[in-house]
Amino acid sequence: MNPDELMPHAGPLVGGIVAVLLLLAQFPAARRRKQLAAMPLCKTKGVFAGLVQLEGTMRTDHPLVSFLAEIPCVSYGWDISEHWQRTVTETYRDSNGNTQTRTRTESGWSSVASGEQRMRFEIEDETGRLWVDPEGASIDGQDVFNETVGRGDWLYYGKGPAGGVANSTGRRRFTEWALPNDSFTYVGGTCRSTEAAPGIEIGLGTRDKFYVIDTDGHADVVKGLKGREVWLWIGALVAIAVGGWVGLQQELPQPLVIRDIAVAVGVFLVFWLFGWLVNIRNAAKELENRVEQAWSLVDVQLKRRYDLIPPLVSVAKGSGKHEARVQSLVADLRAGNATIVAEKYPDLQSAPVYRKLMHELTDTEDRLALARGFHTEALSLFRTHMEKFPDGFIARLMGIRSSLLE
Repeated sequence: MNPDELMPHAGPLVGGIVAVLLLLAQFPAARRRKQLAAMPLCKTKGVFAGLVQLEGTMRTDHPLVSFLAEIPCVSYGWDISEHWQRTVTETYRDSNGNTQTRTRTESGWSSVASGEQRMRFEIEDETGRLWVDPEGASIDGQDVFNETVGRGDWLYYGKGPAGGVANSTGRRRFTEWALPNDSFTYVGGTCRSTEAAPGIEIGLGTRDKFYVIDTDGHADVVKGLKGREVWLWIGALVAIAVGGWVGLQQELPQPLVIRDIAVAVGVFLVFWLFGWLVNIRNAAKELENRVEQAWSLVDVQLKRRYDLIPPLVSVAKGSGKHEARVQSLVADLRAGNATIVAEKYPDLQSAPVYRKLMHELTDTEDRLALARGFHTEALSLFRTHMEKFPDGFIARLMGIRSSLLE
């Protein structure tokens, strides 16, 4: 088929290609939404290496002061835009081929100044605090300032630049967002090692580039991804519809146009079905891996508790008063009864080594409880997902047959 013969079919063809491209852009959003929706929220004391989600309060002892609203915050960004309007004269040819001129008015807003500043902060919940490095994060903060003023207002030059844009109307719009100190936020990013104490922080990952800070919380992030999916779907359907409409305007027999549209829709559906099946399997596999990762956290804390028991027993053996009760002490320690041990052996509290070890053991018990809670929630989410139809049924057909489901 030569180019002249192909051109009448270009509408449905181009529409189908655009629809497939939009569909391919929709798959990552769908995968991420399912991943975040099925991933339990961590506590600061129970985080682990890799992608994590937390909700808590942003804290810093030395906050920034935002540029426009002048409020204490951990990050902020501002923009100053100036309104302009101009008259444009253009030439054109009328229906008789004669050259004519006409004028039209254009207007808009152009940014004349902007800025942003971020700083490390801590996110705090009921279990503790954890450092967050906001560099590289996609931040959805609170709108803390939004004013439009004229030249007579002090703000116009007080915060804005002396220069402006051509054809200015003398109006400026000042906007600012911020992450206010001591306010609620969601953080979804990679838990990574750092040289600064306590050795870990939330930041931008080297492999998984998802990193979001949102003051509206976890549900808002998932909702935003869902909205992106919907708009990409709408765009794909519009592309097919426009391609079909263009095809109908060509001088082709209607059956040929219908055939072209059917081919475009068929190719689109094949890509959609393939992507949908892949997303279902990947979502189930990620949930299964999350359960196994959660159990590894429990295992780490169990080993840590096991390693702390011998030193504590040695301290007890060093006290003649408790030497005969060592077996009872060991049983209590292995059962995770750190509080009971402290009550049974109050005189051991005077030994600095004992106090240090008991503090570590109590901390380990707290982490173990959090790890077990995370594992239980992850397992429940995985089993619930695998019971859903058609996701669970299709995932089993595609090889997800975990012993965790038994």
